[in-house]
Amino acid sequence: MKIKTLILFSYFFVASEINADTIKNDIASSDALINFKHQKQLALALAPIKSKLALELLAQQESPLDLLSDKAKQRFVDSVVFTDEGSIGGYYYADLEAELTPTQIHSILSLIGVQHTVPKLKNSRIETQTDMLLMLTPEPLSTPSY
Repeated sequence: MKIKTLILFSYFFVASEINADTIKNDIASSDALINFKHQKQLALALAPIKSKLALELLAQQESPLDLLSDKAKQRFVDSVVFTDEGSIGGYYYADLEAELTPTQIHSILSLIGVQHTVPKLKNSRIETQTDMLLMLTPEPLSTPSY
């Protein structure tokens, strides 16, 4: 009888530990996702450019956009889609990858509040430790593609 009780106790103890670990992991994942969403909202709120017109005007002034060649700069500016809610619906990134480092890309994407997408630009040129850190930024489980 004692062995049966011990086996039963062990089963419930192990099962509760597995469930507790699963719950802890789910909570950590949920917290990470909430934090990531908050960081995205904060970046968008702090972005200096919030409309197509503002981006076009910035392109005529000295800015991080000047890191791109003239044609690439114009393609990027033309490609940025602002939604009615003021967020970014998308942008053309091939020129960013072809011409810039992740650090330079970050400085441009920070203008429109989507610097969190830098790690997605896998073909950009890595030159510094900061570039490497930007590319190693973990991505959440589901993110929009740009």
